[in-house]
Amino acid sequence: MLIPFSSLNEVAAYHLLTQTVVPRPIAWVLSADAGTGRLNLAPFSFFTAIASDPALLAFSVGNRLGGRVKDTDANAMIGAPLVVHIPGRRQHAGVQASAAPLPNGESELDDPSVDDALDASWEFPLPRLAESPVAFGCTVTRRVELTDEPGAQILVIARAELAWVSDEAVGQDRKGRLRIDPQTVDPLSRLGAGRFGATMPL
Repeated sequence: MLIPFSSLNEVAAYHLLTQTVVPRPIAWVLSADAGTGRLNLAPFSFFTAIASDPALLAFSVGNRLGGRVKDTDANAMIGAPLVVHIPGRRQHAGVQASAAPLPNGESELDDPSVDDALDASWEFPLPRLAESPVAFGCTVTRRVELTDEPGAQILVIARAELAWVSDEAVGQDRKGRLRIDPQTVDPLSRLGAGRFGATMPL
């Protein structure tokens, strides 16, 4: 089946991409409102690492739901701290729950489905989700407009300042280099159309 993107509207193009560019890693992003300090948590699957020196992560934020700017976008100004988590399989329900839009003033962390304690002991301005197997403490370095309509789709680029990885997943290879066990991390991935997957190495 040949599908010209010129024949698709935005929603149809989104559904085609998210069900074919799979599996996609999930950035479960914790951010804070600069004015109130209220924490926000949201998943993004248009996400990847884009450089190692400096260590840069990038994810895109679309702001088309009723024309309302998403909390993560509002919070992710240049210089702002973010915590980018790599959720594990057991956090599936929390990731799904945190994707739902909430009224202003409410936090996804209040949803019982998230069910994840915060750990503020890791020497970063924002806490991390204690149950997440991987977390990166990041600082936003760039915001890139991806469409001609200002604010509609933003690529957020953040420099990773430090990483936290579950002790059980960390080891060394024969050369003494850091080795992370993907089976222990068991990262959740996005498959599109409300479906998720888990990663098992070959």
